Amino acid sequence: QPITYYSPHGALGDALSLLGAPEQKVSIIGLGVGAIACITRPGRSYDYYEIDPDVVKIAEDRRYFTYLSDCGSPYKTIIGDGRLKMAEAQDGIYDMVIVDAFSSDNIPVHILTLEALQIYSKKLKPGGIMLYHISNRHLDLEPVLKVLARDAGYEAVIKMTPADPLPEDPKILYQKSIYVAMTRSPEQIATLKAKGWEDMVAPEGFRTWTDDYANIAAALRVFQKTPSRFVAQPGTGK
Repeated sequence: QPITYYSPHGALGDALSLLGAPEQKVSIIGLGVGAIACITRPGRSYDYYEIDPDVVKIAEDRRYFTYLSDCGSPYKTIIGDGRLKMAEAQDGIYDMVIVDAFSSDNIPVHILTLEALQIYSKKLKPGGIMLYHISNRHLDLEPVLKVLARDAGYEAVIKMTPADPLPEDPKILYQKSIYVAMTRSPEQIATLKAKGWEDMVAPEGFRTWTDDYANIAAALRVFQKTPSRFVAQPGTGK
């Protein structure tokens, strides 16, 4: 049963439900413990890009975690920098690319730039979907993704899933989570909005992050003049 940020009944489940092909190939930058692999479907497989080989060893060790071993999703791990390894992948093979590496206070900016998104876009099938998990206690990445989508020619929507009890054990909470979906399909955007996803906002003059420019300070909540409408506090469930 995936927990923390990975509720199959929240934003993540909404986005994955858009994938309707009999065979679905999903790329994920950031393995963690492999919880997303538990959102299964016949014909769906996951390629995990993970920079740290020790993370792979821990996620695959059944003494600690059993998401990868027991949930049944075919998967592959590719060890190395996610952006560089994704650049080596065949073009047009993924139905969805999920970027899931932003929950710490030291985010990898180089996978959040316009040039990085251009790489990921080449790996998507026609009608493919970009999904960013941006839950973070310290950084508000909504404006970063808003202008990034605009400059890359995507429509983008955002959804916060509140903390809810696990149905099987009310003492365990899903953590509040925030996801951004990007697509060039108006129909997919309409489907997500019907599920509670919202248009995104960014302060006037906010610049797109590129390989030559990024402004972490502008994304820090402590420096923002108005509080973010979504605040996810990892580790608290609040």
